[in-house]
Formats: sequence, structure tokens, C-alpha cells
Amino acid sequence: IDALPEAMRADDPWLAYWQGRAWIFVEAQRGRASLERAFAAFKRAGDLRGQALALNTIVTGYYYEWANFAPIDRWIPEFAELLEGGRAVALDADSELRARSAWLIALLFRRPDDPALAPCAQRLDALIDGEPDPNARIMAASVLFNYFNWCTKGESAEALVARTEPLLARADVAPLMQLWWRTHLAFWHYVNGRYERSQAVSDEARAIAERYGLTAYLFEIDHAEASALVTRGALAEAQARMALLEARLSPSRRMDHAYFHYLKANLEQRLGHFTAAVRAAERAVALARETGLPAM
Repeated sequence: IDALPEAMRADDPWLAYWQGRAWIFVEAQRGRASLERAFAAFKRAGDLRGQALALNTIVTGYYYEWANFAPIDRWIPEFAELLEGGRAVALDADSELRARSAWLIALLFRRPDDPALAPCAQRLDALIDGEPDPNARIMAASVLFNYFNWCTKGESAEALVARTEPLLARADVAPLMQLWWRTHLAFWHYVNGRYERSQAVSDEARAIAERYGLTAYLFEIDHAEASALVTRGALAEAQARMALLEARLSPSRRMDHAYFHYLKANLEQRLGHFTAAVRAAERAVALARETGLPAM
């Protein structure tokens, strides 16, 4: 695309969209600039599908990057303009699913008390089964699963699990989608007291991550296992697990650092190290504010 004449690139927002999509998961800032230009052009032209896909890619780019969610705020009104008040009827189902999946991410992490959150989740649930691309379907289902785990304590997730699990056997489902789904599934089993099943799913997720070089995405699994050790009072084991967790922290995934220090504060408190607990808690809050995480 870079080799094309500048006039051609300037006249076609889809070229900017695909250029941004190609870069967003490699060099986020480079990809983001192209996607933002594409969205602006799609909006001027009244291209609803283009707007939906550009918004989806911008927000999922922040989700993959896992460094700072605060910039997502500027896009939330754009989702509302595109999808509320019956305007979504002009969108094809595939585009609406992608836009709603990204809107649910934005609301869940930035405006969890927004009255649009539950209706967005309900509509996404209705769209999922009609999505022909298994990876897009599992991505949307994983976002919805996260909503169920956070907002309903997993009480509404059973039907979603039953509908989604058969897809995991397909050879064309990407390893990252396999990993993300199992991350949410392990947490769901855990909060419902199915500890052995939760551990088995976590082990499956770990094997996928190690096989395909996705260990940077294992933080949630590692964090959940360390948290369980702290809760059970297995403090020596928890200390050892936290040391491993700290060694695996990715410098670029800054939101993981906030969760790490939050858990470290809990562990230090249980150990009776109150000064260290306060320091870790203060660090967690500072990082959460810097990276736009929900209340911590």
C-alpha cells in the first residue's frame, strides 16, 4: 500500500483501513493513525460498514496492546452514534457484530455503569450464532464471556459456553482465540467452585501458549492461580508463584503491572508486611490511573 501513488491512497479510505489493520498489532501507533484517518473518511462518506470495521480495529488494537485504555474514551460516542436509536438496522450483521464486540470492550473497561452496557451485551449475544467466521465468533463470544464473568458472576454464561465449545475443535480456529476462550472459561469454572475443571482448562491454555509462543498472554491464568494460593493461605507457594509472575511481566503490557501490584499488596498484607503492602497498593492504584483501568 505504501508503494501506491499518494493520490490513490488519499482517495480510498479502504486502503488506509487495510494499512492500519496490517500495522495495528505490530506497531500500534503506526496502525492507529491510518485507522483514524480511515474512520474519519468513512464517516464523511456515510459508509457505515467502514465506520464499524474501523472502530472495531481501533478498540481491539488497544485490547491486544493492553497498555492504556484511556484513549478509548473518545471513541465511545462514535459507537453510540453508529449503533443506538435504530441506526444499526442499516448495518450488515457481520459489521454490527464486530462493532458491538468492540463497544462492549470499551464500555466494560471504561464505563461499566453505562446504561448501554447490558443492551449491547444482549444484542451481541443475539448476533454471535450467525457469524460465519469462527475466529470472529470466538472473539465476540470471549468478550461476552468476560462481561458475564464480571457483571453477572458467570450466572448467564452456561448457554454461551454450550454454543461456543464445539467451535474449539475446528482446525481453523487461531491459537490466540483458543487461549483467550480458555482463559475466561477457567475463571468461570473457578468462581463457580469447579476448581479441578478450572485447573484442567488452565493447563490446556498454558500448553497452547507455550506451543505457539503466546506466553505473554498467560498473565490472567498465572494471576488467577497466584490469587487462589493467597486466598487459601498457601503463602510460601504464593510467594514463589509471584516471583515467576513478576519475571514474566511484559514491559509493553502495562495494565498487567497494575494487577500484579494489586495482588502483591494482598500477599504482603497476609504476610504481615504492612509497609510493603501499602507501597504495592499505592503502585497498583497509580498504574491503574495511568492506564485507564476500572476502579482498583
